Amino acid sequence: MNTARYKKKDPKEKTMARKAEYVKDVEVIDPETDDYISMEIWRDPGTGKLFALESDFVEIASGANTGSVMLNCPYSNTKLYLEPV
Repeated sequence: MNTARYKKKDPKEKTMARKAEYVKDVEVIDPETDDYISMEIWRDPGTGKLFALESDFVEIASGANTGSVMLNCPYSNTKLYLEPV
């Protein structure tokens, strides 16, 4: 008989997301189209590591989500939110 006890998750309890830190924009050349693409560089405050997203993605996603973007951290199993500048 398994006597292990597990704490039931409270449905009212929300998972807290960390706010990613904006670093800067950079221009890169898309190797498939040879077009210049604007990328936004962000920092994960939990790991200190940087990640980049295409600026068009951030703009479109933030417009659909009333100004912020929620995504999974590329380095850990946590949620991050971005507030475009």
